[in-house]
Amino acid sequence: MIKIYPTLSVRQPWAGLIALGIKDIENRSWSASPKYYGQTFIIHAGKQVDREAMCGSSSVIDAAEGLVSYVGASFDDFRARLPGNEHVFQTGGIVGSAVLTGCTQLHHSPWAQPTTGTIHWIFEQANPFPFQPLKGQLGIFKAELRDAS
Repeated sequence: MIKIYPTLSVRQPWAGLIALGIKDIENRSWSASPKYYGQTFIIHAGKQVDREAMCGSSSVIDAAEGLVSYVGASFDDFRARLPGNEHVFQTGGIVGSAVLTGCTQLHHSPWAQPTTGTIHWIFEQANPFPFQPLKGQLGIFKAELRDAS
């Protein structure tokens, strides 16, 4: 069954970390409408990588590994979820899904940036998908997929 899902484009390595369920917060300057809370979002990896987050790494997976260690997230969880899911670190397409449970300015997650004005999008129940090329867009956009929930 084909279903339309709200979709959010995120730069790598962040998109892959969300798809693996390692990163539970996406930091944005704007909030999602409460009508999206509880909905499954498609996680789209933009074509561009976050050069600052790469910290000089030559591979997105190496950068993600370093970021997991840096924020004090579970390195064991990352290493357990990565085998067979390396594709979630590709760019320019769909890499997974996660349920948006809410948005807040204060969250205890190590992934939540404590800067003023930052909105923390809270994601749970992440699922990595086989990579599917798709052109991204700004903001929340719609993607048609076979039922992803």
